[in-house]
Amino acid sequence: QSSRFVVTMINSGRLEAAVLGDRLRKLITTEPFTHLNISTAITVSLCLVCVGRDPIDTVDDFLELAQRRLMRAKIDGGNLMISGDTPETQLDDAIKHLVINIDDVLQIALLDGENGNRSLATLAERAVMILELADSNLHTDMADGIRYIKAKLGKAIKDQDIG
Repeated sequence: QSSRFVVTMINSGRLEAAVLGDRLRKLITTEPFTHLNISTAITVSLCLVCVGRDPIDTVDDFLELAQRRLMRAKIDGGNLMISGDTPETQLDDAIKHLVINIDDVLQIALLDGENGNRSLATLAERAVMILELADSNLHTDMADGIRYIKAKLGKAIKDQDIG
């Protein structure tokens, strides 16, 4: 049995949506669904369609492209995140690796006290660099927010003598 639904993320970029989608897929599929002592494994196939990036002009175009990508996920074995029509536009392995590394650093930060704080400070500094690049290339007008974050982060690092 199969169900379909749409999640719209108005203020999210393609990367954010892809990462969230893949995390949701993993979260949903980690444990079987159990009802009345009967367990059933669940798989989730997701696709990403981006207005302004994908070749769509109408809602019908949007739905048709989403349907085509979901069908591709099913044909490719299911339980996948499909973010494009060609291999070049798939969620890049480097991005998946980055997400794993971020999760690893967060685990270290939670478990390893002072060393974790150093890792967390490094991760936060890299996140600011990513925000600056996104602001520059995507024209998001985040410069004021980024300056604020940099100032707060710099103060936190100095106050805790992490640097």
